[in-house]
Amino acid sequence: PETFTGRDLDKERAGLDVFVDARCDECHTPPAFTNLSQHLPSSLFPEYGKHSEADEFLDTPSLFAMRDKYPYLQDGRATTLEAVFAEYNPADLHGHTDFLDDEQLGLLVYFLESL
Repeated sequence: PETFTGRDLDKERAGLDVFVDARCDECHTPPAFTNLSQHLPSSLFPEYGKHSEADEFLDTPSLFAMRDKYPYLQDGRATTLEAVFAEYNPADLHGHTDFLDDEQLGLLVYFLESL
């Protein structure tokens, strides 16, 4: 991933707006950017199928230092933050991101990388 350098507060604020519009804050609630809840992976990613012995609860992680936590998702299948939303959120259950255009997705990623 790209190294985060410098700060653009206007861009961070715009990214925060996208974060809220996409309802990411329902699970990744500021100021800790987690609501300390747990989820079944299949509730966020239907491709995991129904609950099974292997479908263990996952803690909602804090989003701090996201730029340093790749690969992303519990199984490391997303190599970029963009992929988390553009490739691995087809059912729109891991944030409501299907409405985001490329610019908004970029702002969301910029915001997440700024944490």
